[in-house]
Amino acid sequence: MSVLILAVWATVFFAVLGSARPAREAALAAFTAITVLVLAITEALSLFRAITPLWLALSWAIALCILAVVPRRRVRAGLSRLLAISKGPWDRWDVTAAVVLGCFAIGTLLAALLYPTTNYDSWTYHMPRILFWAQNHSVAHYPTADGRQLFSSALVEYFALNLQLLSFGTDRLASLAQWFSYVFSLTAVSLLAGRLGATRRGQQVAAVVAASVPMAALQASTTQNDLTCALWCITAILCIVSFVGEANWVPPADSPSRWWLLWAATAAALAVQSKQTAYLVLPSFFVWLVVVAAKRSGVRRALGALTLIAVCFLVLNSAWFARNAVSLHGDFIGASAPNMGTILTKARDASRLTTTSLKNAAMLAATPSDELNGPLVGLVSAIARSYGGSVDDALTRDPYAGPYSLPASIRSHDYASAPLTVVLVVLSVAAILLLLKPRVPSVRVFMTCGGVAFVSVAGLIAWNFYTSRVLLGPLLVLVPLVGVAFSVLQARPGRLARTAFSVILVLTVGTGYFALCFGLNNQLLPLPKWTGQLDGVGYWTVPYEQLRFRVFGEGFAGVSDTIANAASEHGIDRIGIDEPTIGFPVYPLLTALSGRELGYVRHTVLPGQIRAPGFAPQAVLEIVPASAYPQVLEDGFPRGEMIASPQRITEWMVLFWRTP
Repeated sequence: MSVLILAVWATVFFAVLGSARPAREAALAAFTAITVLVLAITEALSLFRAITPLWLALSWAIALCILAVVPRRRVRAGLSRLLAISKGPWDRWDVTAAVVLGCFAIGTLLAALLYPTTNYDSWTYHMPRILFWAQNHSVAHYPTADGRQLFSSALVEYFALNLQLLSFGTDRLASLAQWFSYVFSLTAVSLLAGRLGATRRGQQVAAVVAASVPMAALQASTTQNDLTCALWCITAILCIVSFVGEANWVPPADSPSRWWLLWAATAAALAVQSKQTAYLVLPSFFVWLVVVAAKRSGVRRALGALTLIAVCFLVLNSAWFARNAVSLHGDFIGASAPNMGTILTKARDASRLTTTSLKNAAMLAATPSDELNGPLVGLVSAIARSYGGSVDDALTRDPYAGPYSLPASIRSHDYASAPLTVVLVVLSVAAILLLLKPRVPSVRVFMTCGGVAFVSVAGLIAWNFYTSRVLLGPLLVLVPLVGVAFSVLQARPGRLARTAFSVILVLTVGTGYFALCFGLNNQLLPLPKWTGQLDGVGYWTVPYEQLRFRVFGEGFAGVSDTIANAASEHGIDRIGIDEPTIGFPVYPLLTALSGRELGYVRHTVLPGQIRAPGFAPQAVLEIVPASAYPQVLEDGFPRGEMIASPQRITEWMVLFWRTP
């Protein structure tokens, strides 16, 4: 039944294409439409506690029928246009770009389908919240020990929830939300490059560079949300640049400005729903939009445009904002949410902001060589010391982070540098500033806004090893400049600069393929034996269900089976989860206990405000640090009969006991 979502996208795509929109713009607009439908259907059904496979299927079927009947003439016209477009003509560049992008798209799709979710954040809160929503038939707040399950942006999980319930409960399709974001982010990057003046070849180059960013290729097969946030940030910026549309560079829009304003507001709302990083990426671009609107049409109309954007943004976010406001005493964006306080820096004076920006930006420039990374760490440290800063300031790093360093040769869902992409972006900015004539204000303003967005994220997010994935969005926002620079160089005489640019481009593509094929998480090819890293572990040797446990070892699978068997032997249907400290990858245990009513007890966030009415567990699954065992057994809380022997998983102990 999950094919219903794809059918809705195809119908909207043909309808928009039939209204004379360019094919890539139609594809992106259609994906925007179905994402809004995911949001609307999920929130609407949640009001009636009706998030079930039946009601979801009916909702998507009704949407498909309406979209197939109402604009049927445009759908037929769009199909005819697509057939005409597919006939070409296609030159060598078109074929090469299509092959490169097709290999990335197919490779990432295989990685998404052949591997179960194993990412640490996915196991601690991304996937558990989906399980509880499906159980509760609602996305309302529920008791939990981890506030991220409640207050983190939820759009990726909404998409995964729809896919899972429409696919008879399997989580095999959960990563497709990020894979779709990967494919359409390449579309958005190429369109944005075109709006900034890149030629057809320049747009293709921009898309290829975006596809080659290691973190983008790796995140396309996980349930993380940085890539989805990047997609909607780029889409919002694309709409803003299209609205600005200056003569002699970006062709004026062939439709009313309201189209771009509504789409920009929608994309911004979806970006925030994907990850709160969007709050740091988008403001400078919307300031640009308001200034241009005021100059073009006067202050009154600019305020009208801003009002239209604000209303659309608030309507799409209203349900999520309302839940946060109720639980957090008016804090609708969730800044004060439990377990969310380690993300931003604790001190934000100029010195610390500069140091944090340098530290985080250097994460993207890290190389596979410790010999090269050492001097880079030394350079960042020396620059910080020159104005009295420190790279190891506790106020500017995550509390769980160690001393500042640049790890080498890590290609995972959480950390992957992109030094060649950084080089291309820096060289592109220099080429545009030096060679682009006539001077084009929109491109310069775009670079300024993009720089502000990058520095905002790099300077305000506390440093940790995973910062490189948080910077994925700002980096992809700047990638269209590579397409513009390539177009400028192609138009100039002399081959040296073009050759050097092309060599770096080829190396960048090779780096992207290497990350895709040999990533430490969902690798497509076996790692060479000499690496000694998870050698021989992959879909080619290990069954799908066992791959779920490969990060923590087979012991995790054994613990899950032991707990599930004990629950079956004792007829336990309602199980409480007691997790005194967050961080345990609980999802495999929850899936092993699927079919039973689950709920968090005792150590929960906001106790008394968020309740599960009528939940009375028959047994409790308690998860405590191994260092606290066996003292935890004497912790003054009356425990009943132990119905499974205490189980150890790395540094954790799992206790399963019947309630008194």
